[in-house]
Amino acid sequence: MGILHGATSKKIRQRHLSRMISDRISGARKILDIGCGDGLLLDEALNSHPKPIVHCCDIIKSYSCDRAIFSAYDGATLPYDDRCFDLVLLTDVLHHCRDPACVFGQALRVCSERIIIKDHISNNILDEILLKTMDFYGNVQTGGYDARYLSEAGWRAFFQGFEGIESVKSEKIQPYGPLFSLPFPRGLHVIHTIEKTRV
Repeated sequence: MGILHGATSKKIRQRHLSRMISDRISGARKILDIGCGDGLLLDEALNSHPKPIVHCCDIIKSYSCDRAIFSAYDGATLPYDDRCFDLVLLTDVLHHCRDPACVFGQALRVCSERIIIKDHISNNILDEILLKTMDFYGNVQTGGYDARYLSEAGWRAFFQGFEGIESVKSEKIQPYGPLFSLPFPRGLHVIHTIEKTRV
């Protein structure tokens, strides 16, 4: 499992997931990537789009791209004005947050139109074991493998706790491609597309 979820699987994930994200950010003019990491995923997703204004933030600076403006983030309050981004992206971030409701609430505050969340679904103990194993090998170098996963019902309840959401579309995905479909099943990964209520 460690070999599968090492450097090779990371590149495969980035290639497949960047295409999925690219399809969902078309037309965005100003984007915020929360918990951006090295920034390579969004950087690749933007290759087929006109160049929007891109900001990114994380609690640890490992961003290595020139495309975006990086800001330090304390994990609680985003350093941006209300409704200043038309699209906000959270890729495999919320399940690592001590207070995911706070982080998502901040994303809602700074977003005017759409939030894209790539995360996980854990409906049973086997899902939990697989996800924790994946997170351990995927994040062991940064120590960011402490994680809490939501079930499908848990995600629905999570979004219902917020005002200002017009709709939520959830799609299960396989970000590693068919080769990795057995160790990393489609049902463990999800993209939520949240449309905000227009003011």
